[in-house]
Amino acid sequence: MSSPKSKARRVRVKRNPGIYLSSSGKYEIAFRDSDGRLRFKTVEGSLEDAKDALAQVRARKSRGERIAPSKTTLAEYADGWFETLTVRPSTQRVYRQSFDRYVRPRLGAKPLASLTVDDVARLIADMTRAGYSGHTINGALTPLSKLYRHAERAGLVSSSPVRKLDKSERPKLPGERRSLDSQDVRRLLAAAGKPFRPLVAVGAFAGLRIGEALGLRWEDIDFEHGVIHVRRTIERNGLRTAGELKTARSRRSVVLVPELARVLREQKLASLYSQPGDYVFCLAGGKPRCPHATAAAILRAARRAGLEGVTFHTLRHAFASMLISGLKLDVETVSRQLGHANSAITLKVYSHEFDAARNLDAVRDALSERFGHLLVAEA
Repeated sequence: MSSPKSKARRVRVKRNPGIYLSSSGKYEIAFRDSDGRLRFKTVEGSLEDAKDALAQVRARKSRGERIAPSKTTLAEYADGWFETLTVRPSTQRVYRQSFDRYVRPRLGAKPLASLTVDDVARLIADMTRAGYSGHTINGALTPLSKLYRHAERAGLVSSSPVRKLDKSERPKLPGERRSLDSQDVRRLLAAAGKPFRPLVAVGAFAGLRIGEALGLRWEDIDFEHGVIHVRRTIERNGLRTAGELKTARSRRSVVLVPELARVLREQKLASLYSQPGDYVFCLAGGKPRCPHATAAAILRAARRAGLEGVTFHTLRHAFASMLISGLKLDVETVSRQLGHANSAITLKVYSHEFDAARNLDAVRDALSERFGHLLVAEA
């Protein structure tokens, strides 16, 4: 008795030469490599993704590029990719740390071209079960995503497995940002004490990033014209060295309110280092404060004030809220004060603030128009 025919490993997709559907339900593309050998390659995603992948292979062959299976692992490719990155040293350091700590141990040994969206989804699930926050997981995915975009442009992979993640598979980020009201700011200023009160004031009333605040020199504080010039940042590299700002628009002039100017004048009078080139916030010997240690000190001050989850960056958000909700400033003005790369980023980060401000104005006007006459009539 003859045995039944086994199911074919792959079948051709009609009207799509070179594309197959495997028994696993995934698409495969067929092509001849530079040595004339027939190769089959699995493509994550839809039929359109398979068509794109096949078109990329054919385009590379037409340009005379060598087509051969790559045995390069993700870790090996990452090592070379990091060397070519043209980002700020602090950004590259963060990318390396996240990749080496979370991605390399779990996925580094896999061939670059074989990593699937399921592999990335398992990474996220494993980190979630281990108790890592959504921000930490997202930080691990960022260099992985950028690495695969680079490999995709080089024609080494057909598409990025990170980009194919379903929304439900992506890390969950906190829906609502920690906010501070006037009483919270007052309590934090009191809890910060003499060493850190001026620094907290700069965060809350000028919106500087912690590195930008620690990078201020007295020559940057224009008391006469009421302006703080942001010109440098202190890198988070343990060396307390001045480095480049985050973006081109981070180099900016921020309004200096008279009350903050008074606080900084007092700081200058009390400081042993008050020459134009001296740092505003410095340690013995005039060296700038360390961002890590300073952030930890602010966190401890917030806890003393009974404000859990408040960091120095929370003060930056508080300043943004003052500009948007309190002063009703337009998005471009707010963006320039915060030093965002462009106003689209400001709108994305603070969309709820702008929406709330607009809605409150609309409700107020509508109430006045429809029902305000009742008060006028009674009067």
